[in-house]
Parts: sequence; structure tokens; C-alpha cells
Amino acid sequence: MGTHPQILHVPSVARTESGWTPLTVGELVAGEFRPLPFSAPEDESIVEKVSVWRHAGGELPYARPVSAELFYLIEGRVRIEWEHDSQLEAQSGDVVVVPIGFSGTWHTLEPIVKISISTIPAVAG
Repeated sequence: MGTHPQILHVPSVARTESGWTPLTVGELVAGEFRPLPFSAPEDESIVEKVSVWRHAGGELPYARPVSAELFYLIEGRVRIEWEHDSQLEAQSGDVVVVPIGFSGTWHTLEPIVKISISTIPAVAG
């Protein structure tokens, strides 16, 4: 199992015409949706925390030792770096999935606001 983040690009989603599907409720068209290519972990996970986070700029250690994170970048631009000179850049409109066990460095390149969902493995019982 890899421990590098997987970025799912959905830039300028509101201005992109392709990929949208009508959402219907009965016979009523209730807008449109755009599915994201996301694979859930094979094991059961539970939501640990849902939050909105903002950061003005700079470099921070970034690790997910016991939880995974899915975040949607509302504003700004970031770069995440990890071993072997690997990196990804994300900007407003992007969704990023960071797996359990990830360790690297977070660089806020432009002030950001993100919605974050952290999950932890469910305890078998």
C-alpha cells in the first residue's frame, strides 16, 4: 500500500461543461452532479473529524499517522512534498486524498481555505 497522496483534479468545476449528470428527484430535475473518481479503503472507516481550515502561508510538517484525509481546497494553492523528491500541487477546486501513514511537508503557496474530512479505521468488534 502506497503512502503518497492521490490528487483528484476538479479545477474550475463550475465553469466546466463536461462531466455533469442531471440529478433527478422523481420527475423533477434537481440540478446536476459530477462524480469524483474516488476509491474507498477496503476496510471499514469512520469519520473522525470534519473541519474548515485556513492558513495564510508558509511551510509545515504534514503527517497522517493514524487517519486518512480527504480535503477540498476552496481557496488558494499548496504544494505537498514527500520522499524521493515527490510532490503535488493543488489549487482551489481540487480534491486531495492523503492516506494513513503519509509523512511529508505542506507548503501554503497562496492563502488557503479547505474543507477537511479525516477518517480512521473502524475497530472490528
